[in-house]
Amino acid sequence: MPLYGKRSKFDNTITLNHNGLQGDGELAYLTTVARSTGFVFTPDSTFGVADTLINSSSTTALNVPGVHGSKVFMRVEPAKDNLHAQVTAGPMVMYEGEALLHGSTDLGPKGMTGAGLVDFGNATLRADLYDFKTMQLHSDTSDFRLTEGDTASIAFRTDNVNATVKLDERVGEFVSNGDETKVEFPVNQYICYMDRFKWFMDQGDIELESDRTAAVGSEDLQLSGSNFISINPDQDSLAFMAPKARYDLKKHLITANDVQYIQVADALVTPDSMRVRIRRNAAIDPLTNAVVTANYVTKYHRIYEATVDIKARRQYSATGAYDYVDENKKTIKIRLQNVNVDTAYQTYARGRILEDEAFQLSPAFDYFGDVMIEASIKELKFSGSTRVQHGCAGLERNWMRFEGRIDPAEVFIPVSDSLLDDQGLAIGNGVFLTAEDPFKSYGTFLSRKRAKQDAPVITAKGLLFYDKAKKAYVVGNKEKIRQRTLPGDLVSLSTEDCRITGDGRIGHGLNLGRVEVQGFGTLEHRSDSAHHGTGGLARQFFLPRERVGANDRRNGGLPGPEAGGHHQDALRTHVARGARLGAFGQADQRTELEGRDQETTRRTGQEPDALRCEIALGRAGAELAERRPAGPGHRAEETGVPLCEGQGGTATQAERRCDDHPADARRPDLLVLPVRPQLPLCLQQRSAIQYDADRAEG
Repeated sequence: MPLYGKRSKFDNTITLNHNGLQGDGELAYLTTVARSTGFVFTPDSTFGVADTLINSSSTTALNVPGVHGSKVFMRVEPAKDNLHAQVTAGPMVMYEGEALLHGSTDLGPKGMTGAGLVDFGNATLRADLYDFKTMQLHSDTSDFRLTEGDTASIAFRTDNVNATVKLDERVGEFVSNGDETKVEFPVNQYICYMDRFKWFMDQGDIELESDRTAAVGSEDLQLSGSNFISINPDQDSLAFMAPKARYDLKKHLITANDVQYIQVADALVTPDSMRVRIRRNAAIDPLTNAVVTANYVTKYHRIYEATVDIKARRQYSATGAYDYVDENKKTIKIRLQNVNVDTAYQTYARGRILEDEAFQLSPAFDYFGDVMIEASIKELKFSGSTRVQHGCAGLERNWMRFEGRIDPAEVFIPVSDSLLDDQGLAIGNGVFLTAEDPFKSYGTFLSRKRAKQDAPVITAKGLLFYDKAKKAYVVGNKEKIRQRTLPGDLVSLSTEDCRITGDGRIGHGLNLGRVEVQGFGTLEHRSDSAHHGTGGLARQFFLPRERVGANDRRNGGLPGPEAGGHHQDALRTHVARGARLGAFGQADQRTELEGRDQETTRRTGQEPDALRCEIALGRAGAELAERRPAGPGHRAEETGVPLCEGQGGTATQAERRCDDHPADARRPDLLVLPVRPQLPLCLQQRSAIQYDADRAEG
């Protein structure tokens, strides 16, 4: 029996009573057939709860899916040409059991629409308006959830997406309705922002894509330039950019692709193949064969072949390799066993170079030991031992311990006061004097001293450098190395003729108690143990002015003769020991001591005249050693050597010459006390030291 025209039909029993016009039977509308015992017919509609409702799938005129349900409230409205069906108990089954609809459908001449939640078994889609087709459904605005088999356990979640689910292809396609859609991974404790994604229904995988690309590393990269962000509270919003990703529901694994880098602390970490895997609770798989660039501002250091374990936004650890590029652009690989972050969130790295690796800081310097990288500093810090390259016979090539930063383009190696080799034994550079009689001098350049207590005659500290133009190793301060005419100590070793040359302070290697002696000049040690040099000596000893009595002025300010003898003894001891020194006149180890004004001024910063009397004693000692070997019974006055240049040696003359020095105006505590008429001394008072005229100690 037709109802409301040609689209609806009813078949079976119709009853009219005080409850109205009712029917018990089967109602058909377009492709839907509903059976109920309680249809109610009204002038504009028919409604009731259908015991069963079946919509047959059609691929021709209507292109609608197959639907069946029970206990479904339905209403046919002829004026709207619509059959509305609403679930009251269980869901309606759609697409031959591929989906369940918790909601409603509306069937009309143009097809079928609906609303509610569609359950695909391992995923749900909620929308206020669906367009149902034979083997697909579409919604302009929907919320999607990927679950683990029940709707309560959500593994993937996103809202406000345009959704199309193709059941014949077993694929769901989703596009953001805004700039980007927020996607949540609750099990993985991550969120991301994507433009679109594709759901592979059978595998349970989702592919995600974004139109964005990674920005240049910057301080605000963590959020503004990233689309994957950790929500694990221990990771402090660790973030990175991944234009593509895939989610494996079975493994709860996010695989982020095309990841150019992850900013961690001050470093950029570039994964191998640009791939990052994230598991439950935001755990990132260790990255292998990765590259670490530190820091992201200066980009001074690149660590490659790295295995990186990222723990949080400012915490990671790694191992890897680093290329040391020397002055000739030669690349040498350094293995780094520990790459980490300090308390200031700056990257540092430590490595160890073994002796058998034959590592070189430059062609001039071998090295083994530890190496450290600090991201904010370009130069590497080395803490180990270095060795110079030479073929000098009799001069050992020992290792020298040091610690300092090295610029590979110009290698300057720190040289400390106490030099030790790799075994902790004392080494030196320059010319040394043996501590035991007979006194002998010998040359050394970063080679072991004959005895730890051997005293330096001339040495230097500061920096070790190889001068390629002069083919010589040099030790001194950087200014002196670059400009040799500047004041300071310098020692060099020629790699061509093996000469050791010293320039600066020259020591006598002896402890003379209260007598202070300081030499200045140049000294050259040859491989045949011969010496040559020029320079001068300055000496002083201490006498309190108050102990010099008025009655002693007749002796030039010196205490009586009984005290003068003690001064003579000290002087004789110094001259005697000086004669044994290689610097004082031995035939094979001669040093010519000359008080040259220009040389003296350059090395000491004092006017030449101010030093002439001080230098005179050194010249006297040299000439004395030439004329007669010094000994305990030898008296200085017996030589008759004029002690001030070009003049005699009277007390008055000596006193006048020293008093006339320009330096005296600056040093009023200087006294001129001639020990003998031929031997003036400039003595500096120091009140803290008591002078005992009866027990002078020299």
